[in-house]
Amino acid sequence: MFQNTPLSRRLLLIAVLASLAIGVVAGSVFFVARQYNALLGHLTSDDLIRQEALSKSYIEFSEINSEVFKLLDSPPDSDKPGEIYLRGRHLIDRIDRLQAMNTAQNFGISPAEAGLVANLQKGLADYKNTAIIGLEMILADRDLRLLYTNRVAASYNGINHAFLKLMEHTRLTVTAEIKAESAAIQQRMFLLGALTTVLVAGLAGFILWLIRGMSRQFNHVERSLDRLRQGDTTEAVLPPAEDPAFTSLYRALAAFRETLDKLYRTDQALSEKNRALERQAEELAEARDAALRASEAKSQFLTNISHELRTPLNGIMGMAQLLADTPVNAEQRDMLNIVDQSSRDLYSLIEDLLDFAKIEQGGLKLMPIPFNLRDSVEDTVNLFAGVARAKDLALLRDIDPDVPARVIGDPLRLRQVLSNLIDNAIKYTESGRVTISARSRTDAEGVTQVHFSVSDTGIGIPEAVQHRIFDAFAQADGSSTRRYGGAGMGLTICQQLTRLMGGALWLESQPGQGSTFHFELPFEVVATEATQAVATPPVTAPLPKAETDLGQRILIVEDNPINQTLVKSILGKLGYRYTLAENGQEALAALDAAAFDLILMDCQMPVMDGYEASRAIRRREGGSGRHIPILAVTAHAMAGDRERCLEAGMDDYLAKPYRFEELKQKIGQLLGSTSQVAQD
Repeated sequence: MFQNTPLSRRLLLIAVLASLAIGVVAGSVFFVARQYNALLGHLTSDDLIRQEALSKSYIEFSEINSEVFKLLDSPPDSDKPGEIYLRGRHLIDRIDRLQAMNTAQNFGISPAEAGLVANLQKGLADYKNTAIIGLEMILADRDLRLLYTNRVAASYNGINHAFLKLMEHTRLTVTAEIKAESAAIQQRMFLLGALTTVLVAGLAGFILWLIRGMSRQFNHVERSLDRLRQGDTTEAVLPPAEDPAFTSLYRALAAFRETLDKLYRTDQALSEKNRALERQAEELAEARDAALRASEAKSQFLTNISHELRTPLNGIMGMAQLLADTPVNAEQRDMLNIVDQSSRDLYSLIEDLLDFAKIEQGGLKLMPIPFNLRDSVEDTVNLFAGVARAKDLALLRDIDPDVPARVIGDPLRLRQVLSNLIDNAIKYTESGRVTISARSRTDAEGVTQVHFSVSDTGIGIPEAVQHRIFDAFAQADGSSTRRYGGAGMGLTICQQLTRLMGGALWLESQPGQGSTFHFELPFEVVATEATQAVATPPVTAPLPKAETDLGQRILIVEDNPINQTLVKSILGKLGYRYTLAENGQEALAALDAAAFDLILMDCQMPVMDGYEASRAIRRREGGSGRHIPILAVTAHAMAGDRERCLEAGMDDYLAKPYRFEELKQKIGQLLGSTSQVAQD
């Protein structure tokens, strides 16, 4: 019957039946309450009013009797007979009114009670007559007054008995009526309760039957959902019995199962991909670690190879310079020039390799200082004047007057970029000119931007290869028959340096018409006076002649025999006395034996290296107030090597290979400062 009824209508029917059952119970309770209210209302409107009237009459009669006795008890010689008469007359009138009120008609009682009312009326009449006679005798005869007083009392007792009997009869009548009405109400309540119980039980049974049928379906749905929550999507969702009301619910549940099944399959696929990605991540991490190890190995290799190359190169360059100061013929001088130029080229290549390694590792740091920008450009261009003249090239400069003189920046890196670009321009230009220009402008933020350009009339660069000339180890002509040498790192380093300094480098070129390299750098312009004060070069001590002995002693700490010979030759040429130690331990022993004005400290040595030796020297000095300047003269020139030397307690740093003038200047600075400290 209800199989084709929609689920919503079933639920509505259950709600209606439940409401009906509640309504039946509430109606029964309301009916019983109305019955009792009707009974109480009847008592209030009839019997209780009658009882109240009898009570009031009885109370009033008692008050009248009390007043009568007071008058009868008045003294016989009272001087107020008129007042006594009036009071007696008033009491008699009240008895008349009371007698008129207590009639059968006024009470509305049944004939069975009429006799009781008649007795009450007769008693009131006798009482009134007796009281009248007694009141008349108040002033006449004392004995008769007492006689009638007793008669009045006897009459009062009779009336009192009549009142009480009538009131008792009324009470019994009310009680009987209540019992009769209660019995009738109870009978009706029993019948109503039985009907209500049967009806409510039927409704409850029907509701339970409906709920049980739906519960089977819902329990089946819940079990299906439990399976789906546990990930079991293999079993189809089917109803336990054919019930159209649950068809849409089972359809939705089946669709949910299919969706969940797809999600599970997708999750499994994603898990597989995630595991594959994790494996790839592990492989990438291993590759990254391998790359880091390779990078560290490369850095260590560059450090070692740099040290090993710089050490013999320092000997070659130093000896060539010392030899050039001796009497040589023209042919020998040409040979020395070739040695010197080759050494410079090799040194430049080593510097490029180290700079490239520093840039790759992010260890290349700028050192911004106040300097003269115009002089730096002029000095850099002048370095190439001889090379350009040898190729019969015009080396032109075009520095705009608006270019500021005093700025803050890194002059070393600026000269490095300009030198690389000028060197390339001269190298790739067979005839014509190389022009270096500089222009200044102020951008929207008020920063001074200086635009540099290096133009040539050389071979030019094809557009097809312009995009890769800034790549490391790449050249426009990479064939085995290329005419021009070079490792292909210069432009890469220039580009990275300009970026590091906050600028950019770009190219304009056409084959056969030459090339122009542009780069623009920001500079902070400083006050001329302040800059001059900062940029003034330190005053160095006068350099002595070879045959002069000023008594200043220098301790050489060096393990390489070639470098030992070179340093001894330079110091001897400069007129200094020196002592040689081959490692840090020998240096400490030498300091115990004699006093020195300066120490030239190599870093990498057997037994005890230069870092540990410098720390030991500073610990020995302690709070003595003495401080021996230590100059690091080392082939370690990688990123952080200078800082490491200074942290170990050394005062300055000079990388190998160095030129004669560089070592001379460093020694002069340190000995000059020492002399100044001694004078202070």
